[in-house]
Amino acid sequence: MSDPVVLTQLKDNVFTITLNRPDKANAFNTEMLIGLQAAFKQAAREPEARCVVLTGQGKLFSAGQDINELQAADPVSFRDHLRRTYNQIILQIRQLEKPVLAAINGTVAGAALGIVLACDLRIATEGTRFVVGFLGIGLVPDSAVSLLLPQMIGLGRATEAAFSNQPISAQHAL
Repeated sequence: MSDPVVLTQLKDNVFTITLNRPDKANAFNTEMLIGLQAAFKQAAREPEARCVVLTGQGKLFSAGQDINELQAADPVSFRDHLRRTYNQIILQIRQLEKPVLAAINGTVAGAALGIVLACDLRIATEGTRFVVGFLGIGLVPDSAVSLLLPQMIGLGRATEAAFSNQPISAQHAL
């Protein structure tokens, strides 16, 4: 049996959720998205948890959606996929009555950027890079990126980041 793709741990009142698909750049597949929804439900119900930390195992936080999985599912309704997965996770994070901290190691891209932006706080390593990524694969920004990124860095910078697809370094983000 393979390792779970989402790990949870409660220690010293901190509920940690770890994306655990490092061999696949912690890219979100259906199993991980379902596991992430379950982990946030568990965090919400855990009375001893005073805060939630979301992080990624390995060198990358997450490359976003596993495009190979979506391409294998024919036909794909992106609207239904977003409604069932990312929209639910973003709402869970925003509605959680505990602070959610994203501990970002390495690159965060695409839908993972939306999840990170939904968190209350973000702490990044020096090597972290933030990549909007959607236009690079012919999609418009979703997973709350089009809403949250302009709120945080302004419409002009958010538009430039989306159109250019250039990584934003941790130093620049700071």
